[in-house]
Amino acid sequence: MNSSTPATKSDLDNAVQGLQKSTKSDLDSAIVGLQKSTRSDLDSAIVGLQKSTKSDLDNAVQGLQKSTKSDLDNAVQGLQKSTKSEIELSRKATKDEFRFIRKDALRNEERIERLEDGQNLMNSKLDRIMNTLDGFVGSVDTLRDENEIGTHQTRELQLKVEDHEERLTVLESAKHSS
Repeated sequence: MNSSTPATKSDLDNAVQGLQKSTKSDLDSAIVGLQKSTRSDLDSAIVGLQKSTKSDLDNAVQGLQKSTKSDLDNAVQGLQKSTKSEIELSRKATKDEFRFIRKDALRNEERIERLEDGQNLMNSKLDRIMNTLDGFVGSVDTLRDENEIGTHQTRELQLKVEDHEERLTVLESAKHSS
């Protein structure tokens, strides 16, 4: 179509669909620009749009599509770069954390081995002490038994001695009286 032909309804619908595909930031900046415009600016823009031809609208839509596509491509590339760098940082951090955890686990394992060695040493010493105590307790039990037996024998002997003393006293007094 030639540039002096007025835009049709389908041309405007196509232009609106193209604008709907624009990014939110593009639309937000357009709205901010419209909000700052004066009534006379808006009136002159409307008059300009009404005078626009289909080719003018097509050129505007193509320009928006190209800028939107390049903006999206740039954004995607930026995200890919940042995502790759974040993944590398995460991978490096994970490796560092793994190394730290591994070193800590090895240190803990060494501590556990030393504690086990100490515990084994303590158990062997405790066994020797218990064996010594068993012998000592056995000796004490034997001495106690012997002491009880000795006490009992001493008591029996003491009773016999008393009995003999009484008899001697009786015999001596009978000898003196005769």
